[in-house]
Amino acid sequence: MLKSIPVEEWAESLQEFSRRNAGRRVLLEVDDSDFGIQPQGTLPLVNVLYDHRDHRIDVVLGRRDGATARLSRSIPATATVELLTDREGCDRALCIGQRRQQTLLLFLE
Repeated sequence: MLKSIPVEEWAESLQEFSRRNAGRRVLLEVDDSDFGIQPQGTLPLVNVLYDHRDHRIDVVLGRRDGATARLSRSIPATATVELLTDREGCDRALCIGQRRQQTLLLFLE
C-alpha cells in the first residue's frame, strides 16, 4: 500500500520510520528526469531526518559498528514523501520527491 505523508507529519513519521528500520539493508536510488535511474549504493539504514526550515531531508546509510562505509544524501526542497508497505504493514520503500527527481530507498530484505 502506498501512503502519501502530509508535510506536517514528515518529522515525526521519518523519525518513526528510522526507528523501525534502522539496520535494514536498503538500495538508495536517484531517479532524475534528465539522467534516469542512478543507483547510489546499498548499505544498512542509519537515519532519515527532516529539517522543516528548508524542507530538506537527510538520508544516512552505513554500519553502526564503527566501519567507515557510509553514504549520505541531502535532499533540498522536498515536495513529497511516500511510504510503500506490504500487506502485513512492513515498510518496503520510501520515496522522497522533488520537482525533477525522486530519491528511493528500497528495502532488500
